[in-house]
Amino acid sequence: MPNVSIIIPVYNVEKYLKQCLDSAINQTLKDIEIICINDGSTDNSLKILNEYAQKDNRIKIINLKKNVGLGKARNIAFEYVTSPYVMYLDSDDWYELNACESAYNQISKNNNDMVLFRAYTYMDDTKTKEKRNEKFQVITKYENQSHIKYLDLKPLYLYSIAPWFKIYKTSFIKDNNLIFEEGIYYEDQPFWYKLILCNPDFSILNKHLIYYRQRANSIMKNPVFFIDSIYIKTKVFQLFKEYGNPNYMNEFSIFCLKTTIPRFKKLTENNFLLSIKFYNTYRKFLKMINYEIDIAKFKKEFKYIDAQKILKYNLLQFLLSNLLCTVFSRFISETKTHKIISLFGIRMKFIK
Repeated sequence: MPNVSIIIPVYNVEKYLKQCLDSAINQTLKDIEIICINDGSTDNSLKILNEYAQKDNRIKIINLKKNVGLGKARNIAFEYVTSPYVMYLDSDDWYELNACESAYNQISKNNNDMVLFRAYTYMDDTKTKEKRNEKFQVITKYENQSHIKYLDLKPLYLYSIAPWFKIYKTSFIKDNNLIFEEGIYYEDQPFWYKLILCNPDFSILNKHLIYYRQRANSIMKNPVFFIDSIYIKTKVFQLFKEYGNPNYMNEFSIFCLKTTIPRFKKLTENNFLLSIKFYNTYRKFLKMINYEIDIAKFKKEFKYIDAQKILKYNLLQFLLSNLLCTVFSRFISETKTHKIISLFGIRMKFIK
């Protein structure tokens, strides 16, 4: 039986797949299995997988005829895991060659349910890397402890959502029925938040073991996925409520308010169609949070006036308010050769 299983979902990544697979097959820990699930790729990804599988019998290929999405692909692949520990690797990312060995040594020595390690962000356009912190500074004081209970953390720690910089005990995932959300983006958030509510025993490995590739054309930068993010956050909030954990409800709500309100403002600014598409969904989300915890109690921690405006106005009132602010406003900007003044909705450009 292998010591570690690596799950790699693959979808149209022929440009990056070889680097990912090379990092997996050349791990210093040899007793591993590499479960690659081809999620209906239409490029040469499956051909590359088959070439590597012929050279290395540790590679298992699951071939799906049509694309089912990242969440379901990971869930299907997990059913093929035969080792006591599992890691997730996205097909455009790659490991340091000692990643599996380092993670396995720590989790098996401590008998943890999970080990968190660190990651690099690799900027694909500039070919540069930087160390990610994943807000690890919040739990730095725990780094030398071999056993940490998640719900005992002070302060609360919500932020290590992505599954790819961790190693998990397979039985912990099975016993707690931890699955990824299917058919939607941000599929890893319910998995992560349910996991921490199950109070895993974990430790921290202070090593950067994975390269997370940040692509300029990442689908997560597309504004249409904002609706998916609100749906998922609603589901997570209800999960905290179901588990009866008010501290996490409060902390998660503040996290949502700090991150989603600026993003909502940026996406809907000067975009009438997106305002219509997003506003009612987002307003329902804020009303739900406000009903449960009264967000005014936390107004020092985020820009409360922006949330208040969304809660106060329906869609028509919101659009009219923005229109009036645009028309009856003064805006001045400058270039090297011109000064631009917008007054009462009229833009005037003057040569310096």
